[in-house]
Amino acid sequence: MININFQQQKRSSPYHRTPGLLPVLVLLLTQGACVAQSEPEPETKAKQPPEATEQSIAVTGEVPLGLLDNIISDLGTKENYDRDTISIIRAESVIWRDGSLGCPKPGEMYTQAQVQGYWVVLQSAGKEFDYRASSTGYFFRCTNTFKVRPPIG
Repeated sequence: MININFQQQKRSSPYHRTPGLLPVLVLLLTQGACVAQSEPEPETKAKQPPEATEQSIAVTGEVPLGLLDNIISDLGTKENYDRDTISIIRAESVIWRDGSLGCPKPGEMYTQAQVQGYWVVLQSAGKEFDYRASSTGYFFRCTNTFKVRPPIG
């Protein structure tokens, strides 16, 4: 007959750590930092961005031209600005958090779904004008200061 002796092992505290584990983790984490840096490919060097200027910072070109034209016409008509004096500061495709397009009005209710749309900021006579638009072509000028929110993407 075989006699097997099972001894209950002491359980260690859940906060107990093996003393040798920390140096191993530190070594693994720092090993990536010691990898030799290789020269970037020539194609990467050629694509370095030009020096940033006020004009190059603005995001433009993502709004359909017909919609952008309608927004510029709206500003020109409502504020009596000549079209040539209006410049585009921002014209980008965004995802709004909800149907308010990031510009909720107190007491109004909006769809609570994300809305694909556009954010257009125009400038004329030293003033900026913030326009919000949906991908369906609906747009308005955001003039309230009540919890104006940026897009999520």
